[in-house]
Amino acid sequence: MSDTPGRKFFNEHMQYIIAKDMAGMITNTYTEDAILYNAFPFLDTPPPNVIQGRDQLIKVFEQYLEYQGEIQVDSLYNFLETEDVISFQATITSSKTGKWAVGDIWIMQDQKIARHFGYAHSLNEQAEVEEFAKAWYKKLDVHDPLEEYKPLLTEDVELRFPEATVTGFEGYSDWYNKVINIFFDEVHTVKEVKITSSTPEKIDVKVVVKWEASLWKAPAFKSERIVLDAYQTWTLKRDPKTQKLAVSLYIVDELKYYEGSAKL
Repeated sequence: MSDTPGRKFFNEHMQYIIAKDMAGMITNTYTEDAILYNAFPFLDTPPPNVIQGRDQLIKVFEQYLEYQGEIQVDSLYNFLETEDVISFQATITSSKTGKWAVGDIWIMQDQKIARHFGYAHSLNEQAEVEEFAKAWYKKLDVHDPLEEYKPLLTEDVELRFPEATVTGFEGYSDWYNKVINIFFDEVHTVKEVKITSSTPEKIDVKVVVKWEASLWKAPAFKSERIVLDAYQTWTLKRDPKTQKLAVSLYIVDELKYYEGSAKL
């Protein structure tokens, strides 16, 4: 397979990437009017991205290398080649962003790429979302300063709690300042994080968290303890520049109390 024209072309393409020579790659392996169709996660413009012309292609691929760092091909499969098409799928490891499953289709013209269709999916996403959820609840446990939540929320975030629906950081601030003055000795235990849908634009997640908290209602002589499972739906989006996750939509779907728990 490695001696076929398509595989030789692929190997040449990868050598340019390894050498970080994007100008050489575009000049020598793409036609002058080549067009790239992709869903790059690091561009300011939302996908799908359509990039045309050598200068723009060089610029975007240089941004891609800056985003990914060193790239290693772990496996190459479903490799197909005809006289005018090369397509393949691969798993890669990036020194900056971890493991990805990628796929590319190259429409060839005069032994160069005239149309390039590319797609990719992060293989680290589940672990990343789980870590985000755990970090979110750890902040709630210790009543972290409000400003630490700002990077974790989109500007137009909507949060639907049983007692209120709030929007934006200001709305979240009002809610947060109230609850940290009501509940104490909080413990959040993440029981389940399940991605139900993932696109370059957003990630939909089902979350189940066990919440334990104490509260005191005057003039009671002692505090009460709440223990419940909260079933939630989240929508997460990435910051276009940093690619870090942030909550766009937060819905508390259902609360299930443990036996003997106090009620809200």
